[in-house]
Order: sequence, then structure tokens, then C-alpha cells
Amino acid sequence: MENHQRLPIKSIKSLGTSWHNRGFGYWARRAVFVIYALIGCAFSFSIVGVFLYLVITHLRDNTGLSVTLLVICVPTILASLYYGLKPLRRTPEQRAEGRPMTYGSALSRNQRIGVGAGAGAAGYAASSGSGIASGAAFFGAFAFLGHCVGNLIVSCQKYLTQAEFEAVRDAERRR
Repeated sequence: MENHQRLPIKSIKSLGTSWHNRGFGYWARRAVFVIYALIGCAFSFSIVGVFLYLVITHLRDNTGLSVTLLVICVPTILASLYYGLKPLRRTPEQRAEGRPMTYGSALSRNQRIGVGAGAGAAGYAASSGSGIASGAAFFGAFAFLGHCVGNLIVSCQKYLTQAEFEAVRDAERRR
């Protein structure tokens, strides 16, 4: 018998080495991504849905305002879906290869932390009664609807990230 050295398993951000055996730890981490995406979708869809419901039910009472709001909201929702899903397009070669759809982030870690802290502060201010923060959170539900849908799509793919795809492909080559 030959003595084969076992090559180290590459650690992937957010998945560690769990991608290699795809056990409970891997699926628990993947479930967290899906739950996060579902919460984002639920938040955005509930705000947008309630708003559209209120606008449509008051259409008879104030037709001009309701039509104006619909003329503004519907294109905003469609643009959000377009710009939220556009980055997920793959070339036919990438699709044939099995590469996952992903969002490429051009933000540094510090910038992402800053954005998260700003969103958290705005959410806190909105819950405290700030009209401006509430308006920003309301607008954010419309603007990020497409991104929330995209995150849900990305979290439900075979591979979560390009790094996972590459690691699996490299591991298969080494066998």
C-alpha cells in the first residue's frame, strides 16, 4: 500500500472547512444564510405590500394622489428588481461550468461595517420615532427589494460562493 499524504482542506470565509464533508455544520451555516435572506425579503415585501395595499384601497378616495404614488412606486420596484438581479447574470460558459451567481462586493471590510452601523443607527432612530429615519427605512424597503430577492436566490444555490465552487473543483482535481 502506498502512503498518501492528506492535503489540507482549504478554509473558506463563512463556511470554514465544513464545505468539504457537507455535514451538519455546513447545512446549519447555509440555513443561516437562507433565514437571513428570508427575513430581508419578508421585511421589504411586507412594507411594499402594505403600502401598495393602502394606496390601492384608497384609490377611490383620492385618485390623484393614489395614481401618483403608483406611478412612482411601480417603476421604483421594477428598477430595484432589475438592479438587484442584474449582477447575478452569468455568461453561458459560467452557467455550463456550474459557477454560482454571486454579488461581487467592491466595499472593504471597514466600509461594510460602516454601512451596517449606519443602517442599525437609522433603524434605531426610526423605532424611536424619527420621521426622517422612518422615511429612510421605508424608502430602503423599496430600493433594496431586488437585492433581498437576489440574496435569497444566491443563498439557495448549490454553491454559496465562488470560493466554495473553486475549492470543490480543486478538491475533485486532487482526487
